Amino acid sequence: MSFIGKVENFKEDLQKLSSRLNTTVNIGQLDRLVGKNLPSGNISKYFTNLDENIVHKLYKIYDHDFKAFGYTKRIPIF
Repeated sequence: MSFIGKVENFKEDLQKLSSRLNTTVNIGQLDRLVGKNLPSGNISKYFTNLDENIVHKLYKIYDHDFKAFGYTKRIPIF
């Protein structure tokens, strides 16, 4: 069985995986760990110290991942 989950949906994906494996996972501690520190809502702060050329190179390196996981490429500060 193959399963790829996303950080954005970690809790839901973990529940799906748990169901597929016919087991139970205690996710009580996840509420304080997941969702509060995700970079997606505040992504520009992760790019502010990078040169635009470097950001473009990173997007090129991870192009396959963007396509495979359905992410859009956006450069929030340029």
